[in-house]
Amino acid sequence: MTFRFFICLLAALPALQAAAQTGPYPSTYTPLASNPVLITNATLLTGTGERIDNGSLLLNEGRIAAIGQADDVIGA
Repeated sequence: MTFRFFICLLAALPALQAAAQTGPYPSTYTPLASNPVLITNATLLTGTGERIDNGSLLLNEGRIAAIGQADDVIGA
């Protein structure tokens, strides 16, 4: 690698950062319309390592809206 290569790389860095932020192909994804979905009496394993027995998971508009004990989620 030469000194010239590093100079060219430094000169191109702002353009590379801008391209990485916007992306070459912007997303056109739109979720399909759906009714809320409630999954109950499930064993849930969270990303923090917590285990929830007899849990509920509420999905709304394609995203997780609530997670927890069945009584807590259903009451919300």
